[in-house]
Amino acid sequence: GGGGGGMEVVVVARALWEGHWREECAVLYGRFLSFYPPLSKTPIWVLPLAELLACRCLSDEDKPFPGLHFLALETIGRVHYLCFATTGLRDRWLALLTNQIQTDPSGSASKISVVSDPRQSYILNTGQWRGSAKRAVLNARRHHFDIAYPAGVSPAAYSADLLRMAMSLSPEQGPEMLRFLDATAALRSLPIQACPRDSKGTLCFWVNLYHVLLQHGLLLLGPPSADGWARFHASVSYELFGNVFSLVEIEHCVVRGRLSRPRLIPRYYPSVPPESDERYTFALTHPMADKRLNFVLNSGSLGYPLGGAVVLEPALLNHSLNEATTEFLEGSLQVEAGGRCVVLHKAFDMYRADFTSAAKSKLQAVDLIHFCLRFVRKANWKRLTLVLDERTELVSKPKTKPMGKLKNAIAQNLGGGDKDKGPTVKYAPMAFTACDALVEAPLAAPLPSPRAPAHEQVSGPE
Repeated sequence: GGGGGGMEVVVVARALWEGHWREECAVLYGRFLSFYPPLSKTPIWVLPLAELLACRCLSDEDKPFPGLHFLALETIGRVHYLCFATTGLRDRWLALLTNQIQTDPSGSASKISVVSDPRQSYILNTGQWRGSAKRAVLNARRHHFDIAYPAGVSPAAYSADLLRMAMSLSPEQGPEMLRFLDATAALRSLPIQACPRDSKGTLCFWVNLYHVLLQHGLLLLGPPSADGWARFHASVSYELFGNVFSLVEIEHCVVRGRLSRPRLIPRYYPSVPPESDERYTFALTHPMADKRLNFVLNSGSLGYPLGGAVVLEPALLNHSLNEATTEFLEGSLQVEAGGRCVVLHKAFDMYRADFTSAAKSKLQAVDLIHFCLRFVRKANWKRLTLVLDERTELVSKPKTKPMGKLKNAIAQNLGGGDKDKGPTVKYAPMAFTACDALVEAPLAAPLPSPRAPAHEQVSGPE
């Protein structure tokens, strides 16, 4: 419990991650607190005391193990938990560390702006999950026994507030960053029963959470390069529901879990989790978890047509999905000179099965254009209707299965006939230049009078 030469030594158990503690030797000397694993002369972790904001005891209600005694060492990025064998040892170290904080000439306010290596200060590198060495868990400032999810707050509302908070932050905003980090840590205590897969609120929660995690990663780690794009999206993660979810896992296992898998993977794009991944059990099943979701997730690319992140709320979900799809198409769709070729975003190519089941390219083009007609504004609606002539409409949308001469005529049109007839579609390449931070995407407010949802309108523009 003591040491010579101004050095203090004690044996503690230190929390490495949820449910995993390791016995270590804590040594306090100079301006550092160092931790040594058993039989080692090299510290495995060093805490600069200049980063220590506060030191406090855990209450009996918060103790993870009864009968033992705990200290919480607070830094801006993480709260580190130590377990002592006796109350006397715990209280002695509480006094020692509190004295260090009070005598530090820099003061606690200035410490909030102290930022060392973000991976050491803010990120949990855990061995709890498969592939943990490649993960960076960002919502780990507090452990679940030290913070609770607020009672009576719906996950959809919580995630919407969290996203707006995240988009208003910068790394220099110390107190606001603390509140944000604690709010994300509270997600670890969110009960899974609060998020049924078939509810609108859960759909809003996961889409908002994807953008919260993306913004969180951009704030701490900065925008990834093209070469680091896949690694960034596969590594930055949140822990919740007794599992861990990266950006790519939220996108493909949960939000797009029941939609088509990508038919191709562009260069720099992260690998899609295999169909055996257990996180597909969280896949959204609400009817609004439809093809419009292809246009709502902003991966952080400067080339994303919406130019920001959509904050989803259950009461306006259908309207927001429609408006996001409209803005996405208006920002990316082009009709080439000559009026017979439409250039679409690469998402239409990657997830083509979400929009058409046709095997022939001409029929696929017609199906994709018909989808776009449901959402684009008047000017683009007029351009697209000119792309579709009556002959193409007849061929691409037969009312019944063609028979006899009609079948042969259609086959000839789609096969060895004139290849210049009928619309064609091209796909713009995907950009992998990351933005510095997300902003909220401006969407048009809903009309005061009721009307049919835009995704049900196919005969004309809004």
